[in-house]
Amino acid sequence: MKRLALILGVLGFLPCKPCAAEEAASVIRLDQASLEMTPAPEDEAARPVWSFTNTADRPVFFTAMACSCSEVRIEPNPCPAGAKGTVTLVVPLGEQSGRYEPHINLATDLPGSPIVDLILILHLPPAPSLSPTFLRWRVGETPKPQTVAIVMPAESAMTVVRAEASDPRLQATLAAGAKPRTWTLTITPVSTVDAINTRVELLTSDKRRFRVYVRIL
Repeated sequence: MKRLALILGVLGFLPCKPCAAEEAASVIRLDQASLEMTPAPEDEAARPVWSFTNTADRPVFFTAMACSCSEVRIEPNPCPAGAKGTVTLVVPLGEQSGRYEPHINLATDLPGSPIVDLILILHLPPAPSLSPTFLRWRVGETPKPQTVAIVMPAESAMTVVRAEASDPRLQATLAAGAKPRTWTLTITPVSTVDAINTRVELLTSDKRRFRVYVRIL
């Protein structure tokens, strides 16, 4: 009984080995987890860059999850032990406006590795008002034109340059409205014989793109 008590006493003083999740959390050191930026009006995309250091004693392979409209680039990947790397997020700025916060969920191949959340705060210029943003025709009905009213924010110098139909079976015409900083977009199907699921894009003077969605069903 005394021998058992002695063994337990010795074991009680042995250092605990950190769990895999704790090890994984400590081996990837980020310079900064949250970034904030204001893109220039002419920027078509935001490209924030996070820097990190792999403090593990082995190479680490990364996987990342973000919005489907964004692209994540990790370099190098895998990242050698002790090396520095970067995570770049490419965020198209077409239809976003105001405060926009895309995230990246970053994971590694380390056993039990926790997911790291990279946060981006974007301050974007206001977007035009489009009404409506969705147009619909029934298959076989008369292909009558439908219109979309476009109003630019008073504080914005942005203008609408042109309209581009993604499908040649649509005709899109852009005209200045009766009031300042307004436009009218007219969309007419060439035919309603076939179903269509497409869009018309509005290109602005600062190279941003806004979409009106069109269906024939």
